[in-house]
Amino acid sequence: MVSDPHAALRGLLTGRMRGHERRLRRFAEADWRRYADLLAGALLVAVRRRFVAGQDRGPVIRFVASVRGTLRRDRARRGPGARRGAGLGGAR
Repeated sequence: MVSDPHAALRGLLTGRMRGHERRLRRFAEADWRRYADLLAGALLVAVRRRFVAGQDRGPVIRFVASVRGTLRRDRARRGPGARRGAGLGGAR
């Protein structure tokens, strides 16, 4: 059986956002900690695949800037009362 943190991450990575968000809403505190560990691991794998050691730093800088810009626009669209982390189901 797949635990909810594993299933939630699988839903996120495969683009099944409704199931992903549904699972996030059911998380207990321990689930949030496990999900954070899994998400951090997935991020490290993705970064290592995308940004190879010794390559030009320009693409990395542009990627980080584009992500930050997207987050700023999203926060502005949601308004000043929006909680930080609400995009992850209000992750603690």
